[in-house]
Amino acid sequence: MSEYDELKTSLFEPVRAFDRALEQQPDLIIPLAVVHLIPIALTLGGGIAIIRGHQKLRAEKERTKQLSLKLEMHKHHHGRRNWRLAPEHRGEQDVFAPEYLEKPAGKNRHAHRRH
Repeated sequence: MSEYDELKTSLFEPVRAFDRALEQQPDLIIPLAVVHLIPIALTLGGGIAIIRGHQKLRAEKERTKQLSLKLEMHKHHHGRRNWRLAPEHRGEQDVFAPEYLEKPAGKNRHAHRRH
């Protein structure tokens, strides 16, 4: 027998021993199958959970992006924001716009001077 044949025989010896053990005790097949299927099932379940999580994250990012764009469009829809409305068009709860403040004659518009 050559070295190659001896190596091949020695490599397949554990497989043959396993086969012989199953032939002698066939009731071991089900427990061994369960032991091997549990990690596979857990791996598949975890992979599915990760995929679903990524899909939910992507959907939430898209929803946030759509809301942001909708707010931007609404903000610039009429060309001015609520706080810039003239006093006669504002409600009492709105912030008073600085450009519509009544100022005494001769006062500068800004409190600071530009240099």
